[in-house]
Amino acid sequence: MILRNFAVFEGIDGTGTTTQLSLLSARIPPERAWFTCEPTPGEIGRLVRRALRGEINLAPDTLARLFAADRSDHLYGPGGVIAQIEAGKAVFSDRYLFSSLAYQGETLSDDLAVSLNRDFPLPE
Repeated sequence: MILRNFAVFEGIDGTGTTTQLSLLSARIPPERAWFTCEPTPGEIGRLVRRALRGEINLAPDTLARLFAADRSDHLYGPGGVIAQIEAGKAVFSDRYLFSSLAYQGETLSDDLAVSLNRDFPLPE
């Protein structure tokens, strides 16, 4: 499934995805677009960020599952991507499942990374 009006900025750390999203957000009024990121600022996303900073030690497969849980909440939770699209907004995200496939592909079997992300809709 492809989500219309959903675009993502992907790239390895330091390539400017956050900068580009910030520049775009300055040009599109908030009533027309929602700008977001993964990991999200929600509870699960904060836990993921703590693990990425090395504050907590998680097994790679546990971290991958948390990324998937955060993504699910990001998409389907109250006020998430789907709700924003249904409200008529374009949604732009700094990272999405492609980052998970790339980064987790280094530490997990390809099967697990793919299976955790295969049912999420693709951006337009």
